[in-house]
Amino acid sequence: MTQEIVKFIKRFNIVNRIRAKYLIVTPLFYSFGDACEQIYWALARANLLDKKLMIIPPFKFTQLLLYKISNNEVFRLEFNYYENNFEKLLKFFIAVYINLEFFIVRSYALVLKFWFNIRLDERFYFPQYGLKTIWPENTTLDQKDQILKFTKAPFFLPPKINLKKSIKAKIELEKYLGELNSKFVCLHVRDSGYFGDSSRRPYRNADIDNYIPAIKFLINNGFTVIRIGDKSMKPCKYKNTRFIESCFLEDKSEIFDLNIVEKCEFYIGMQSGPLDLAVLFNKPILLLNMYEWINGYPRKECDRGYLKKVILLGKRRISTFYERANLPFEYTDQTKEFKEEYIRFIENTPEDILRFTKEFLKDYKSGFKRKPNLRLSENSKYYRIRSDILLTKLYEEKPFRNWFELPRLILKNLSSSGYFY
Repeated sequence: MTQEIVKFIKRFNIVNRIRAKYLIVTPLFYSFGDACEQIYWALARANLLDKKLMIIPPFKFTQLLLYKISNNEVFRLEFNYYENNFEKLLKFFIAVYINLEFFIVRSYALVLKFWFNIRLDERFYFPQYGLKTIWPENTTLDQKDQILKFTKAPFFLPPKINLKKSIKAKIELEKYLGELNSKFVCLHVRDSGYFGDSSRRPYRNADIDNYIPAIKFLINNGFTVIRIGDKSMKPCKYKNTRFIESCFLEDKSEIFDLNIVEKCEFYIGMQSGPLDLAVLFNKPILLLNMYEWINGYPRKECDRGYLKKVILLGKRRISTFYERANLPFEYTDQTKEFKEEYIRFIENTPEDILRFTKEFLKDYKSGFKRKPNLRLSENSKYYRIRSDILLTKLYEEKPFRNWFELPRLILKNLSSSGYFY
């Protein structure tokens, strides 16, 4: 009798019914790359569970609660299913509840931080709804088959940009793209301007001028190259009407870069926020100047990556992927900052960037059906061997600040199917 009562209550429990039908997620507000990545994995998980994904946007408490919203349009992306009036109303009430709770909890955390010098866990500063569904806390390496079942991309349709609420942005973009008269490639080269971090982790950055030969090559092959970013970036020395540095456009809307990435033929970038937007939109990706390899990129079979060379203490030069992947764990542990006295990163040369852009264009022209050569195939095999070894080590030691970092890394690495040059 008791079990029947419990079943009856569960049947009419509105919270359980909502959870059964919707995957509710609050992506990290202040980090563009993290937000895009979390939406990507949430969409994958929702598709697997046969649920509708409901992204809850932040309310603008930014001045009062001391945080920034990286890009409001990311939280307005539309997924490939119809949203009726009831669902719109439900989403509104859920957003009110989550943001009200966020306001109270973050206020409490900030009072403790600034008045009593007590710092609480990250979950007190930003909501983490849905993360334990995206990256289950008990994820282990022996769940490989289950993980690959839902993480092999692409198996779901990418989201669409919501232009209905931004007529100005729609007109701006249509006018802009209408003047190109050619296919275009999206380029993003991270430098120290946006975060002002030239003295902290400079190995994450690169020089745009090293890309000039590759930019010229793409233009000569019929493409326009559009560089995205913000005004803090270093201007490129090369000028051409078909090389557009959109990062310096006046009054550029938040939706602009999203549209450029969504509509480009392929994406050339680095391990930085916009990369995850390109992954979310299912774009072929050429990833250059990589500083780490055990983070699940390059993701898809059509994606390619090329690491920076490194010089170790004692001036030992590491040039190949095999050498890099075979280094001791301390040279791969992404939870630590790499110090220049132990390891120095060497940017990809203009010649390297041009060479791999040519190779990637051949793949693009073949519809990404060109068979990977022996070196790429061997690198892919060795990636899997070394990745499994290091993930096992990480699983044993768990040197992470947040509970979700290890499950996230396991899922990303086991699902990666791209190739290293």
